[in-house]
Amino acid sequence: MNESILFVPYTPAEIKGFLKEVMQETLIKANENECTAKGLIYERLTRKEAMKFLRVGSSKFNELRRKGLLKPQRAGNRTYFSKEELVAYCENLK
Repeated sequence: MNESILFVPYTPAEIKGFLKEVMQETLIKANENECTAKGLIYERLTRKEAMKFLRVGSSKFNELRRKGLLKPQRAGNRTYFSKEELVAYCENLK
């Protein structure tokens, strides 16, 4: 099995351009993945935003909380609701 290596001369400017292109593509992919992950994990809504998202009033919203259909998340003294959980609730209604 004979293997041959072919050396192609590249100028430093060509190598620099190639590396820059690869790094930009890598950063774009990393940012897309990070944004997607952050969107799923960290997107939280306040009570008011959650009610608006679900298009319900405070009475219905409180009823859903009492029944355990919506579970609040605490961050310090604030209460948030996961957008992913709200979407899942909406999908279960259909």
